Amino acid sequence: MGPAWKDFLEKIKKMAAHPMTTEQATVFFVSLFIRNKDKPLSRSAERECQTIASLFESAPGQELITTKRTLWGAVNAVTYYTDHVRSGAEERRCAAWFGAGSALKEKAWTKASALVG
Repeated sequence: MGPAWKDFLEKIKKMAAHPMTTEQATVFFVSLFIRNKDKPLSRSAERECQTIASLFESAPGQELITTKRTLWGAVNAVTYYTDHVRSGAEERRCAAWFGAGSALKEKAWTKASALVG
């Protein structure tokens, strides 16, 4: 096992051990969409945050001990939303791999990684 893979697994373990309330998860999701701290979220971004917050509670896999109300569960909710919920199957796949969805998942991973050190 290479060092990058070990680092990845260690971060996942830390995220899975980091509890999150629904309120904390919502703050995390909102932080992914903020572009300007002085401006409120757009209605579209608010809806996306609400959808992801709902997925944090009920997406497939969220009942597992490693994801239920954890930071890892929050990251997974973002991934599930990006890969399976955003509209347009063909566009969603491209966006999830290369575009806006990929950027959103990367931002979630980066912010979550910073939270666990």
